[in-house]
Parts: sequence; structure tokens; C-alpha cells
Amino acid sequence: MANAPAFSAEAITNRFAEAIGPKAGGVMLDLACGPGMLLARLAPAMRLSIGADVTPKMIQMARATCAASPATTQFIESLAECLPFATAAIDCVVTRLSIHHFLDPLVVLREVKRVLKSDGLLVIGDLTSSEEPTERRLHNALEQLRDPSHVRMLPESELLQIVNAAGFRVNAIGHWLQQRQFEEWAAIVENARSLQSLKVAMRTIAEAGVTAGIDLRVSADSVEFVHHWVFIAAQPDM
Repeated sequence: MANAPAFSAEAITNRFAEAIGPKAGGVMLDLACGPGMLLARLAPAMRLSIGADVTPKMIQMARATCAASPATTQFIESLAECLPFATAAIDCVVTRLSIHHFLDPLVVLREVKRVLKSDGLLVIGDLTSSEEPTERRLHNALEQLRDPSHVRMLPESELLQIVNAAGFRVNAIGHWLQQRQFEEWAAIVENARSLQSLKVAMRTIAEAGVTAGIDLRVSADSVEFVHHWVFIAAQPDM
């Protein structure tokens, strides 16, 4: 999983590195750090980098990923909704591919604002769903069938509303597309029988001309689609 394109794509991690440049030398929190690929890339620029994740296995993987780096890193097992930091203790918070796993992203982002300094920086990189409700429901259903930990990919408009409602001012927004093929997208899941059924369902949907807002289509021997990324840099709105 740590080598999947969404975790390791250099173009994506470089975006984060550019965004946190003004906070170099400070304290960074990688929220829902997963296997630590982003943390390992960004930590050398910081005085202290902290990886936080609710899953012990992910913390273990992140430690291993960052073990060879000379950067100062720490790891904590924690809920995103209740972070073990003092108010205004962190210079920047980065989070990638996490928003769609949170039951209530607004609660999480309000907690992020609490731990950030008044001139701190929040950088989000995540996947979005269609603004059209029917497409959005189908897309999220397919994602949930692949990964039960998936809660809901938000349309960009809703994500921006949540960021603002949590008390942030958006400074920059970026977008890019990630071409996906069923086999690499589904590799995170170990239940081969379930995956085969999902592939049949997605192929049938695609052959019927339903795109689910992700350009779902059939190739010669697989099913392909596009993930829509949004990149948001924001600061506390004091």
C-alpha cells in the first residue's frame, strides 16, 4: 500500500513541500500520517515533525519509513478529533487522503485550528467527488465497497465550506487528475473474491455508460477511472 501512486507520487509530495516552505524550521504535524511517505519527504525541512494516526499498524509503518532519515520525528497514536497538543503549539499541519475517512471533518478541522499557531498553516490534499448528487452517491458506494474505512469523499464546494466553517481562510487551491486502473486501486484490499465482484459491478456500470463522475470506463482487460484531487492551503482566520 505504501507504494501505491496516491501515497508516493512525487508530484503530490512536492506540492506539500512547496506549500510548507514558509514554515521551514518549525513544528509540523502530519495528521493521519498513514505509512509515512509524506512525513518522510517533508521532515528534513522542519525542526520537529510529528506523525499522528489512529491505527497502530500505520504508526509502525511510518516509523519504519522514516527510520533512515536524520530528521527529528515523533509518532503518536491519536484520534484526529482530540489531539494531545497544547493550544497554538504547531506551526503547520499537513494531511493527505484523510478527509474522506473522517466521520465529521468539521470537528477534526476545528481541532486542527486549536493546535495551530495564529499564523499557522493547514495543507490538505485529498480526493473529491462529483458536485452532482447521484454521481457522488455512486462514486462513494464504489469506494466503500473497496475500502470499508472510507466514509465519504466530499464535493469540492462542501469541503471548502467546511474549511471556512472551521475558522480558516483559504489562501490557495490547486487541482490535478490521477488516472487509476482497477487492479492498482483495489490492491489495498485483501479479499480477492470481493474484489472480483466489485470489478464485475464496475465494468457493468461502465458498459452502461454511467461514469459516476469519475470517467468510469472499460479498457481492453480492465476498468479505468480518474480520481480528482484538490489541494488546499489555508490559515487560521483570526
